[in-house]
Formats: sequence, C-alpha cells, structure tokens
Amino acid sequence: MKSGEGKKNLLEAIEKVSTAPQPQAGVRIDYAAMEPFLRDITTHLSKETNIVGHYPLRWLAIKLMEGDSEAEKLIHDRHSDAAGFPAHCGTVTRRIRSRR
Repeated sequence: MKSGEGKKNLLEAIEKVSTAPQPQAGVRIDYAAMEPFLRDITTHLSKETNIVGHYPLRWLAIKLMEGDSEAEKLIHDRHSDAAGFPAHCGTVTRRIRSRR
C-alpha cells in the first residue's frame, strides 16, 4: 500500500533546495596537467561577448578539448574568429597529448 511518504519527502527536499539563499556548490574536477590548457581556452572564450554568460566557459573549454561537435558548432556560430579558434583548441589538445 502506498503511503505517499516518499513523494512528501521529495517535495520537501525540492522546496528546501529551491528556496535556499545560495545555490548549492557544483562539483569542480581538477584535470591536473590539463588545467593550464583549460585556462588558456577559457581565457580566449571569455573575450567573446556572444558566448560569455550563455554557457559555462570551463565546461565549453572541456567540450572543445574533447572534440565535441556540438561545442565546435557553437563556436562556429558565435565566435568572432570561428575559423581560427578550433585550430587553437586542436593545438592545445596536441600539446597535451605530447606531454603523455
């Protein structure tokens, strides 16, 4: 027989999180040797007003380093140096691989 207790607990948890004064801190993974490269890409991305504020720059930098086609399309559509920026990311990725 259902008591509805689980639903009640879930709704209470949702209300608690949604009314919290500060949002919960997200998880930040330390990519060790890749961090300087992520900062490099993030710095380049931070100069683009068509990107800043719309997407988390660190996430976008990671996706670009992964070669994510949707992230690359986003850069193509919104970055002022759409042709040169993916090449820059490719250079960064090759530098990472050469360090292994």
